[in-house]
Amino acid sequence: MREIDLGPVQGPLTFVTPEEFGAKGDGLTDDSDAFKNALLTGKKVICMPKKVYNFIKPVDVKRIYAGHLDLNGSLLKNFHILVNLNDAGNDWRQTYPVGKFVIENGEVGGTWGERPANWEVPVIKTGTQMRLQHLKFTNAPYMLAMVNQYLDYMAFEDCLYIENHALFQENVLKLDAINVIGTDGNAKKIDGTAQNLAGDAWIFKQCNEWYSPNNKDYKMIAFHNNSAATMINCIQSGFRIGGSYSDYARVVCISCHWEEEGSMPVTGGPYWYLCSALFLGCFFWGNYQLFNFKSVQYINCTFVQTIDNYRLPHRDFAFFTNGKYLHELDCVMQNCGVGGNYIIDTKGIKQTRKSPKKTYNKFMDYLNIANLSTKVMQNWEHAKFNQTGQYTYEMYVLATELDNYSYSFKTQQINITNERTQVTALLGNAIGGFGIRAIRTSPNGEIHETILHSSSEIAIGDDGNPVARNLVFHDYGEWCDFGFNDDIKTQLPNIWKKISKKPNMIKNMQMLEANGVLVTKDNSTITTDISGMIQVKKA
Repeated sequence: MREIDLGPVQGPLTFVTPEEFGAKGDGLTDDSDAFKNALLTGKKVICMPKKVYNFIKPVDVKRIYAGHLDLNGSLLKNFHILVNLNDAGNDWRQTYPVGKFVIENGEVGGTWGERPANWEVPVIKTGTQMRLQHLKFTNAPYMLAMVNQYLDYMAFEDCLYIENHALFQENVLKLDAINVIGTDGNAKKIDGTAQNLAGDAWIFKQCNEWYSPNNKDYKMIAFHNNSAATMINCIQSGFRIGGSYSDYARVVCISCHWEEEGSMPVTGGPYWYLCSALFLGCFFWGNYQLFNFKSVQYINCTFVQTIDNYRLPHRDFAFFTNGKYLHELDCVMQNCGVGGNYIIDTKGIKQTRKSPKKTYNKFMDYLNIANLSTKVMQNWEHAKFNQTGQYTYEMYVLATELDNYSYSFKTQQINITNERTQVTALLGNAIGGFGIRAIRTSPNGEIHETILHSSSEIAIGDDGNPVARNLVFHDYGEWCDFGFNDDIKTQLPNIWKKISKKPNMIKNMQMLEANGVLVTKDNSTITTDISGMIQVKKA
């Protein structure tokens, strides 16, 4: 036994090394018993630096619930450990809230060119609360499996997964990185089958690259019933929420980063609507699909591939929104960047649909829908029509939040000769809040529609009066946008929905205008009640 004197405040710290119990660290000798005996002393175990310890069998310390193993920069090759698994002798409350088992500062698993022996078995099987930090798992995809009990505290910091993708072909991985031990003693995914987990305070900080491109269902963890977890600065480490056993799971993600589609967080199952997730300042570079339920918020997040989508598999904007218009989304997006060009605030979009519509045209004359024009965007990945040929556009200007009442419309055919084309239409004399409903018929007869609204913010001139502005509509094939022509910040994107038949639109509904605001005959602002609209002659 050795001692390190840290001074009069902290006193002496004792530790042992595996070598004191016969470990060789030569990469060949079985050092399992040496590590077991070292940990059973109850002292901190510090490995010799930069050595390779080999393990033929698991380190069996299931009689203890607390310990500290410092790898000190060494590799534990083929390492497996059993901690606090003697359920008859140990109660989980013995480890709460201070008793934890710590493993830190080194590498676990195999080498780049080979998988570790028994890689199908989780590295750690535990019945105690763990703190894993500053660890690299090389070709060891199953970090941990925990007993079917209440392990309220788990901390994972700076845990990196390194996978040689050629060694893990499609559908080879049957577990997640973090799993549960079933009643038969074998590890299985956290799926709710006869599981009684809690996880009231789980922390993941800088846990990176826990994904496998050939195994799409592999995730870092599936959050379970009533679990609460915080993920901070994690990269490429996806999770699953909303499965058969994750009702009321609560997850907060802060400044996390996802790129590959297989690394993205996913949701689903019958109880997903009971879960909650908060994403703060997160970056979604690859193909991502929103968690579209009311208890999910995205604040100051960035979504890149939603529109500028050149990666495989190719996904369109409708994949991102679950086939919903932005104003139909149940989740909340606040100050979120989408596609590199847009700032989305879903609450603001919904408010705009109900806001007063304003124009300079007396008696609501047409907003002067100009002829559609085209522009080839050959070097711009954003524009992509699936077909070339003659398209028919029917453009309806909306003056209420009702989508089938239009006081101005235009029909035009236009020939698309290059899939990288932008179609543009200008609408003049608007001040704020108008919407547009566009029906597009493709050369093969397919019909798509979109509904968008401009910002209700009013530009004020030097004279103190509202300034008339032009609205602009752009179609890029897979998606479109709409807003003020002179302010890109007001231009918002939306999807094209495929429909079986054209909607029944009521056209040329003329309405009174008073001081630039649309009103009914009883001088009330128009919202959903159109019963007070009256016909007037054009000025």
